[in-house]
Amino acid sequence: MTQDDREKAALEPESSSTATTTPDPLTEPWSTPAKSESSQSVAAGEVLTSPAADDLREDIAALTAETTTSPSSPKAEVKPPNLSADQPKASSDQPYRPPLNQTPPVRPANRRVLPPAAAKTAEWRLAGWPLVILLLGLAVIGSCHYSALNFAESLNESFNQSPSAGSNQSSVGVVTLEGEIISSFGTIKALKRFEEDNNIIAVILRLDTPGGAVVPCQEIVEVMRTMSKPIVVSMGSVAASGGLYLAVAGDHIFANPGTFTGSIGVILETIELTGAMEKLGVKAEAITSGKFKDTGSPFRTMRAEEKELLQRVVLQVYEQFVAEVIKGRPNLTENQVRLLADGRIFSGEEALRLGLVDGLGGMDQALDKAVTLATGSFDSDNPPPMVYDDGRGGFWQRLLTSNQNFLRPSSLLPQSGLKFLYRPGL
Repeated sequence: MTQDDREKAALEPESSSTATTTPDPLTEPWSTPAKSESSQSVAAGEVLTSPAADDLREDIAALTAETTTSPSSPKAEVKPPNLSADQPKASSDQPYRPPLNQTPPVRPANRRVLPPAAAKTAEWRLAGWPLVILLLGLAVIGSCHYSALNFAESLNESFNQSPSAGSNQSSVGVVTLEGEIISSFGTIKALKRFEEDNNIIAVILRLDTPGGAVVPCQEIVEVMRTMSKPIVVSMGSVAASGGLYLAVAGDHIFANPGTFTGSIGVILETIELTGAMEKLGVKAEAITSGKFKDTGSPFRTMRAEEKELLQRVVLQVYEQFVAEVIKGRPNLTENQVRLLADGRIFSGEEALRLGLVDGLGGMDQALDKAVTLATGSFDSDNPPPMVYDDGRGGFWQRLLTSNQNFLRPSSLLPQSGLKFLYRPGL
């Protein structure tokens, strides 16, 4: 072997080894020959820069982003990686299409979105309509109530101008007074009507009341004192305190044996809420022009000097009651009246024995006595008719005003501090 042959033989292994260890990245991108540990570690750190490798990285990154999407965001459809470089990619400008099992929201075509200020104004307008309707309803009810009262008054004057209208026969007027006395208007109106009616020869005052406010009782008695026709009082179940105050102004008094009467005296009631207010954590303050201006306030304890002041007022009114009884019962002395005037009650039978009433009986006896006082005699076979009036007017007025206190709270009804009142069971 010549020297040239030996040199060629030495060069051939190197060329073949070089050829096998250098693959073409365009034709065989995924196949690499076996290398040593050093060469493999170097190859692991290499970055592939072929176009196919770049497409693969983009597909893998897109697939990873889709699989790691949050649960609240819509899930994108998972597609296999696209290794074709010439296929167009999805553009981010395309609209979002929900999955097939999700219905997209439908917006009405004619819906108008209001700005915030206009929307708030519209809400206030909608909320204000119920209040307007309520106020209009109250106004209509109030006007109807007022019109009903006026209509009842006019009908009563037209059709019932006099209790005995249309009859020339002599009659006896009966004024009924029942329940607690809080007003004198109806009773005074009935008494004056009977006084002005020429067909009424006498009046019977039928009492079934425990008394009531001081001033209405005094006003009724004042009218009774001025009447020229005889007045006979007939006591029902109860005619105590203010009821007895009215009775002694009559010309003759009848009571049933079981009638409750007496209770001569005055009462002034107050209430104190300080204990309840302390438990509730509520406090009340009053700014007054004088130290006695808020006397009797339920929001504080009454002072001793205030009790003395109220006691003097009560005793003054009590003296007025005693004086009226002495005036109406001339058969009793002042000392006898004062012995009875300690607030105790009496039965009708005991009241007759003590001189507080003139006789025992009901409406028949009262009618007999009233006619006798008016005419001097009484014909039991032909008694005069009785005309009743409780001060509430005629039929139409009663019908339209039976619930006249419906719109007035109880706090607006007539109230009184001092009372000629008997309250059993308290």
